[in-house]
Amino acid sequence: MKKYSFLVVLALLFTACGENVEEQAQRYMDRANKAFQAENYSEAKQLIDSVKILFPNAFETRKQGIKLMLQVEEAEQLRTIEYESSMIAACDEKIEPLKKRFKFEKDERYQDLGLYVVASQVPEKNVGVNYLRGQVDELGRLVIISTYSASSYMHHRSVRVVCGDVYAESPVSDDFYEFKDLGICYEKCNLKFGQDGGVAAFIAMNKDRNIQVILKAADGKTYKYSMRPADREAIATLYELSTLITELEDHKKIKEEAVRRLQFTQSKMNSQESVNE
Repeated sequence: MKKYSFLVVLALLFTACGENVEEQAQRYMDRANKAFQAENYSEAKQLIDSVKILFPNAFETRKQGIKLMLQVEEAEQLRTIEYESSMIAACDEKIEPLKKRFKFEKDERYQDLGLYVVASQVPEKNVGVNYLRGQVDELGRLVIISTYSASSYMHHRSVRVVCGDVYAESPVSDDFYEFKDLGICYEKCNLKFGQDGGVAAFIAMNKDRNIQVILKAADGKTYKYSMRPADREAIATLYELSTLITELEDHKKIKEEAVRRLQFTQSKMNSQESVNE
């Protein structure tokens, strides 16, 4: 409110100096055009807004401001699209060679998104092994699956990974699966990235060091084992893939929004030109 009052007073002072309203407003518009040509879009928009606030009766100049504002918005979206396109290309350049290190699994009948997994970690090669394995879907979402089997259930719902004096621990997961086969009890507890308490990042950071895994049940039971080096490397590599694909998807979303805004702006520009004809 204080800023607006100051601007109104400033406008009155200009009027008192003898210039007509359109002339005063045009000075702002000239500066806005120069800022636009210099690709200083923020300054251009501020100056256009100043015309609207300071000189509400400068109708001709305000019409110029409306047209210029659309040009500024168009230029901003074009710049965003160009930048995001370059970032998408850079991400793709890193991702494509990395994908070759994984096995891609997708059943078209049941899955909308395929999964990247490490061949050495597939369940059929690790029957009866207690271990952490990872998978990344095509949108970059990483899931760590804690697999446990024994003669009886322990009902583990969270995982702690320990390296020296530091550790990361997942919250209690509500995404789990248990079954029994030939007298053996099997448990799978899924830790989704972003809801894993930093377990995936911790493993990636300490992939070259010994990591102890502690499975924890609600009743206080625990089970401890050492991660195999191959599993540490697998999850670290999947974490890298997840990070890159997530970054790629973020850039795609920003670009898509910029394209949508550009189309909207250009539609308004075309409508304005039709009215003026």
